[in-house]
Amino acid sequence: MRSTASPGCVSSQIVLEAILKEHAERARHATILFHHEKVAIEPDADAVRTTVLDRGTGERLTVASAYVVVCEGCAAAPARRSGARSSDRRPSAT
Repeated sequence: MRSTASPGCVSSQIVLEAILKEHAERARHATILFHHEKVAIEPDADAVRTTVLDRGTGERLTVASAYVVVCEGCAAAPARRSGARSSDRRPSAT
């Protein structure tokens, strides 16, 4: 799996998320999931298989895709363990 994280890039999640959402909505085969949590990402020879948890229902879903964009932000487990916090207000997702 290849990572393209850039340690020199600083952006509020709500700013980046809005840009990603706008562009993903234009794509024919994009699925945008809000209120879901990434459980696992497993690459194989044909696709990237991502298991997500619907935080509202508890249902798990596995999605096969060419690539995955994950916006975890300060609420992500690694950020919580580090004590990182966000003062940004999150917009309502529809």
